[in-house]
Amino acid sequence: MGNLIKDGGIVNDNWQLIESLTDDEALRLPEGDLILPLVLWVQQSSLFEQRGSWPGLWIEGNQELETIKHLIALAPVIAVEFSAFTDGSGYSTGSLLREVYGFEGELRAFGELIIDQVPYLRRCGFNSIALPDGQSLEDGLELLMNSGLTYQGSVFSPRTPFKFRYSKVGS
Repeated sequence: MGNLIKDGGIVNDNWQLIESLTDDEALRLPEGDLILPLVLWVQQSSLFEQRGSWPGLWIEGNQELETIKHLIALAPVIAVEFSAFTDGSGYSTGSLLREVYGFEGELRAFGELIIDQVPYLRRCGFNSIALPDGQSLEDGLELLMNSGLTYQGSVFSPRTPFKFRYSKVGS
């Protein structure tokens, strides 16, 4: 387990990404906090229902959310995989999870990311960002902290500076 940027700081990542399971592993899942790909999550859901706790959900950036809307509220973490830093579908997925589907848990971006994306990921609703090896978490956090005011609204601050200016006129 490594570190990641979460809620404005660098923290230890307690979640394990489980890519696949052998038949034997499926019978006795590893202990701890797990994030499973959508297919495994659905296959193993009866085990987690018996346990009374749900794993994190790993989805692709272009996942059709309407097909999994019943799962969104169950997952404590939703990890959105960016298959390429040039694919912007994960940004839309993050925004939709927050604004349309009301997801309030940890929303994690991971995969083929670059540091320059950190402030944009935050503006689209991601509160957790796992950068690939070789990318500096400290530099990513600095970018996040210094991103400041933007002309576009975001998931967390939908009003733009322009709208703030007009709200003061005539006050």
